[in-house]
Amino acid sequence: MNRRTWSLHSEALGRSMDLACWGDVGEPVLLFPTAGGDFLECERFKLIHVLSPLIEAGRIKVYACGSISSEAWLDPGAHPAHKAWMQTLFDRYLHGELLPAIRQDCGGYDRIIGAGASLGAFNAVLGACRRPGDFAAVVAMSGTYFFERWMDGWSDEN
Repeated sequence: MNRRTWSLHSEALGRSMDLACWGDVGEPVLLFPTAGGDFLECERFKLIHVLSPLIEAGRIKVYACGSISSEAWLDPGAHPAHKAWMQTLFDRYLHGELLPAIRQDCGGYDRIIGAGASLGAFNAVLGACRRPGDFAAVVAMSGTYFFERWMDGWSDEN
């Protein structure tokens, strides 16, 4: 199965973010990577292979995005405020840059399906909770939702 990869420059994050796509037409599905994963882990872990009948039939068009987890949640030297701020920037990227790019690439779909495991599940759920109009559905597998281990008791509005 053919895969397209490219980088999308993010003004919100101040850098390029990797993106991959499988399929030509179909309802858009965005896969968020796990905590330690990258935008191609879904292919290495055979998820794309499992989804290939739906992709090849034109039922879905699958996208996989990069992550900021290593610079935020997984960085033991980062202050909790930085971790939360990085997540806020990622959310700006998701809603203001990535989803519009996917909509343009798909031509005609206003809402997407978000999916992920671990921190990818968190990102899918958070994206849908913050902007439910952007998502048709969310599939959250073995999600990480409790961040106390990374926050040392600190919290703010982010």
